[in-house]
Amino acid sequence: MDKAELFKELKTEKNDKPKKFKVHLHEHK
Repeated sequence: MDKAELFKELKTEKNDKPKKFKVHLHEHK
């Protein structure tokens, strides 16, 4: 995934559902 894309997603997910982003981040590791 592109860094810009990841940052964009991070911003969106953070605004939307912080918990969902944490799960998403964990999946990427």
